[in-house]
Amino acid sequence: MIRFWFIFFSVFILQYACAQDKGTLKFLEADLKTGDVATLQLELWPSFELSKDIFEKEYLGKKLLGAFFVTSVNSFKKHNNNEDVSQLELKAIVGALPAEGVSSNLALGEKHYQIDWDRSLVVFQSDEEKQQDFVVVEQGFQTVKTFTIYIILIVVGIFGAWIFWSRKQKIDRERKRILRQTEERRKQISIFREMFENAKTREHFEKIFSAQGDWQKLLGKETYPMKSFLEKVALIQFKKEWLDTELMEVITAFDEIRHVWKKVEDHGI
Repeated sequence: MIRFWFIFFSVFILQYACAQDKGTLKFLEADLKTGDVATLQLELWPSFELSKDIFEKEYLGKKLLGAFFVTSVNSFKKHNNNEDVSQLELKAIVGALPAEGVSSNLALGEKHYQIDWDRSLVVFQSDEEKQQDFVVVEQGFQTVKTFTIYIILIVVGIFGAWIFWSRKQKIDRERKRILRQTEERRKQISIFREMFENAKTREHFEKIFSAQGDWQKLLGKETYPMKSFLEKVALIQFKKEWLDTELMEVITAFDEIRHVWKKVEDHGI
């Protein structure tokens, strides 16, 4: 009787062990360590009701086996020869070694899979070592950040100085151009003022008539006295000799505009 019950419980335990949920985990990359991004191949059985959505709900963005942070589920499929075996390919970040150590247990709902994986393929840092590395990286980052800020400030300073210098150069060029134009205008006004004030002979008036485009540009709008003078000269400019009466008519008309340059100077032009 005792032998019967012993055999019965042995068979029961053996069946339970054989029916236990299992799995395997493999790494596609070599020499993995804390902080690396790893590609994991996970097989689970029996897992007839398991789907990609169920697995993502349980583990996407969470820790797997106490050491891997799942970032994506690249693929999910059933084994070609056994639909009760689920095959998954995952992307995960290798985390720090937890205080309780890594695990072989993977829970999915009411199921608990014992995962067979080789821990020697991954170099885990402890939380303290990770923190030290983080401090070193952070200090290096701060150094680079400070250096970058200095470079940006220098570039901005140089660019600002260049803009200021360019604007100043442009203003200086414009000011010099205006001064040259003003000075040239003053010279022309001085020449024509002297020419107008001293005009007495036919040669003087014909010279003024020929240069009408230049002095009218300086004076601006044509006035009636200017038009009267130019018309009288135009009527007789090709005659061989001017009569005294014709010269007097020209002089009389010209006297109306002889001192026009004085008005120009009074207006500060």
